[in-house]
Amino acid sequence: MLAALLAIPPLVAVALLWRSNRALRAGANVAADADPVTGLPGRPRFIADLDERLASRSSTTLLLARIDGFAAYDAAFGHRAGDALLARLAEELRRAVRDEAVAYRPSGTTFCVLTTDDVRSVDNLERRVAGALGAQGAGFVVAASCGRVGLPSEASNASSPVARTRRRSPSSRSRSSPPTGITCRRLTAL
Repeated sequence: MLAALLAIPPLVAVALLWRSNRALRAGANVAADADPVTGLPGRPRFIADLDERLASRSSTTLLLARIDGFAAYDAAFGHRAGDALLARLAEELRRAVRDEAVAYRPSGTTFCVLTTDDVRSVDNLERRVAGALGAQGAGFVVAASCGRVGLPSEASNASSPVARTRRRSPSSRSRSSPPTGITCRRLTAL
C-alpha cells in the first residue's frame, strides 16, 4: 500500500510534464508557421492553405506583392529599421485585408494574400494591399509591385501560381533609383 502511495507523485509529475510538453509543441508549431518579423503566417502556412484551396477547387484569387525599394531602405537605415518597417507594413496589410482575405509573408520582401472570389471587389482589395505596402519618408520611398492569379483556373498546384506571379509581376525596381509609386497590374495566364 505504501509503495502505491509513493508511486502517485511521480505519475502526476509525468502527466503534468506530458501535458506541458504537448502545449509547448503546439505553440512551437504555431510559431513555426508565423514569420518572426511580422507575425503574419509564413511560407509553410501559405503553402498549406494554398494547397487546401487548390484541392477543394474553390474559386480563389492569389495576390502577390513585392516591396520595391526595400533593399535601399535597409542598407541606408539598418536591419533593425528594416524589420520595423516590415512590421509596420504588415500591420497596415492586416488592416487592408480586414476579414476579406488572409495575408502572408512567405519570404523577404514578398507578401501574399489569398481571398475567395466572393469578396465585393478584388480590384479594390488589390488597391488596398498595394497602398498598405508602401511608405515614404525623408530619403526613402518603398512601394508595392502587385500581381494576381485566379485559382484554380490559372494554376493547379501550390508552386505554379507563385512562380507564375513572380515571373510576370511588374516591377518598378531599379538599381539606380528608388521606385516613385505603386504599380499594380492584372496578371493573365501564360
